[in-house]
Amino acid sequence: SIFVYSAKSEDEVELYPLVFDVGYDNKDKSTRKFKSILRFPSDKGIVGHCGKIGKSIIVNNASEDGRFYRNVDKVTGYTSKNMICTPISNNGSVIGVIQMINKLNDSTFTCLDKQVLESVSLVCGLALNYAKLYDKVRKLDYRYMVTLDVAAYHRSATIDEAREILGKPSLDAAGVVNYTIDTKGLPKSDIPRYVLAMFKDIYDMTKVMKGGSIKFNEETLVRFTLTVRNNYRNVPYHNWAHGFQVAHSFYTLIKTCPDVLSPLERLALFVGCLCHDLDHRAKTNAYMVNSKAPLAAMYSTSTMEYHHFYTAMSILQADGHNVFEFLPKDLYEKAIQDMKQAIIYTDLALFFSNRAILQKIVNENKFSWSNPEHIMRLKGIIMTACDLSAVIKPWHINRRTVRMLFQEFYNQGDEEKAQSRNPLPMMDREKAHDLPANQVGFIMGICLPCYEILARILPNTYPMLDGTRSNLQNWSALVAKQKAEKDELEVLQKANEEGEIYEPKHRKDKLKTSHSSIGNSASKSSRNSSKSSAGDNRNSATKDSRN
Repeated sequence: SIFVYSAKSEDEVELYPLVFDVGYDNKDKSTRKFKSILRFPSDKGIVGHCGKIGKSIIVNNASEDGRFYRNVDKVTGYTSKNMICTPISNNGSVIGVIQMINKLNDSTFTCLDKQVLESVSLVCGLALNYAKLYDKVRKLDYRYMVTLDVAAYHRSATIDEAREILGKPSLDAAGVVNYTIDTKGLPKSDIPRYVLAMFKDIYDMTKVMKGGSIKFNEETLVRFTLTVRNNYRNVPYHNWAHGFQVAHSFYTLIKTCPDVLSPLERLALFVGCLCHDLDHRAKTNAYMVNSKAPLAAMYSTSTMEYHHFYTAMSILQADGHNVFEFLPKDLYEKAIQDMKQAIIYTDLALFFSNRAILQKIVNENKFSWSNPEHIMRLKGIIMTACDLSAVIKPWHINRRTVRMLFQEFYNQGDEEKAQSRNPLPMMDREKAHDLPANQVGFIMGICLPCYEILARILPNTYPMLDGTRSNLQNWSALVAKQKAEKDELEVLQKANEEGEIYEPKHRKDKLKTSHSSIGNSASKSSRNSSKSSAGDNRNSATKDSRN
């Protein structure tokens, strides 16, 4: 028999049998019979004593041993004559006891029997440990499933919410096909309706596919959109507004470059854009790894991107949310793969190698629309371009968006300091004065190379490149202004150290203007005074003449 420990309460531990052998189950003695019996306190019986001292025990006359627990024989109707007990250990702790009773042919247990049983107990220890681990994992899986179910219920859009959107007038997505539009300035209540209009237009593009256009259910599209919105966190930058902006940029791209990508790829990447930052925690992948977050243990590379993808999958699998439901099996699998690939490509760590490979292909004039690898590389660049599309917007929009992003950066930097870790300089709010220089480096190192290679392949995306160059000039101007002010301050400090009186250039200009104004005023006053005096004389003369 095999006994294991089980906590009855905080103060009481019991032994209970996982396996209890009561002999043969049939007359030909071909099948053993096992059953469970009562539990008993862990300090009772020879089994309990064995577990307590952690050593094997041989008892060849059980009924006369004072440690024998007779209750077991009463319950089973069995007669225990002799027995041998060996503790089952795991990592130095006794987790159970293995027991054998009534050796055949009325013989007694020997030291050799003890050695054999101790060897068996090692195997039992491993087996029990793995069984416990499996049971623990199984319970955790169930708990995770229940948690997901609860979360999905509370975060999923209802049918009534979808019908409320469908009851409103339709919007025309053609009115927002513009790279420079401020998507965050659109009424929040209109965003789901714009997404629906884009979805319907993209589905209409599939009519050129073999077998005709893909069917869709408007209610499903709206519920999916609303649930995606609900699953974005309320963080400064990586929120639902950003998700829509990225999807809008992609929609604008496929409308201005109508021949790029297949209809199915357009649908999959549009869904990928909407979902690409689902449940973002406003923290970078590096932070997740360094802080040993559970997500980093689940996904060792592209941590947040894989989390975004699997969150998207959980939404698609919810009842009434599968926007790919009418696709045939092979196309469904391809759409899911394209969506996954699109989301993973938003990890900027993958951009550099992807861009270098595509750049080499283009420089050698080898790019081919019929080459699957070339198209895969292009889709990666398209996803990066859409994800970074805040940099192509007019200056006031770009500057506002950067402030939102750096809110997240500084918050992360504060948490890293609290954990006694040094944040990256751009995430240290004490170095906020370096923000313009950081943006210049970011645009020159990532954004420009991205939009330049994209414009070479898709010339109609030049507005994205132009907007990026314009914002680079603006950020560079801020850097130059900061440098000029810093240089002037250094000159002032040096002059003060040498005991000289130094007026900053802007102060000199102001004084010069002031002196000039005073001089002009004085001259004007003098002229007015002369004029007044002459006038008085003339008036006096005229008066005298009349008199």
